[in-house]
This record gives sequence, structure tokens and C-alpha cells, in this order.
Amino acid sequence: MTLPLDEVAGELTHYQKQTKLLFALSKVDDLVKNDCLSKVVGTVVGLLNIRLVGEASKERTLEVLEKQRGFKKTLQKIYQELKNRGYIGGRFVIAYQDNDKFCQ
Repeated sequence: MTLPLDEVAGELTHYQKQTKLLFALSKVDDLVKNDCLSKVVGTVVGLLNIRLVGEASKERTLEVLEKQRGFKKTLQKIYQELKNRGYIGGRFVIAYQDNDKFCQ
């Protein structure tokens, strides 16, 4: 089945408006490597077990919403952000790298 281009574009735009990206970073190594964060700040973040909770903005940048210490507080913050944004159920995707415990 082939759909007209304008119909496909409309569906994609609608899907994009409903899709939000929240993230939690437990390591900031890549930010330090790419000069987005200084080595000193990166070291302090690692030593204090600080995790960055953030979102993708409308301007297509990543913005830090809050800094949390520890695993449980990070999960609580993400859950609270979902509730604040009106999430009441439905499709939910978790993508992770090397952190099975966090996703469970």
C-alpha cells in the first residue's frame, strides 16, 4: 500500500509532537571527551555519584533538568517528570547501554 507524501509527512509530524525524550546519564565521559564539560567537573560528577536527568528540547538540544545523587533518586525524578508531562499509560520505550539494573 502506497500513501501520498503529504499524508506520511502529516503522520510523522503528529508522532513527533507526541514523542518526548527524557534521559539519565550516570557517566559524563563522552561529554568531557567532546569538550562539553570540563575534566574537573566530570571528575567531581563521577566521585559524587551524580546523575544528570534531562530532556531533548524543541530546539533539538539536550537540557539538564536536574542533578541527582544515586540510583533511586534518579528513577524517582524520571517517574515524576513522566507524571508532570501527563503520562498516564501507553507506549513507553527504554533505551539503555550497559545498565540492566536501571531498566529493570
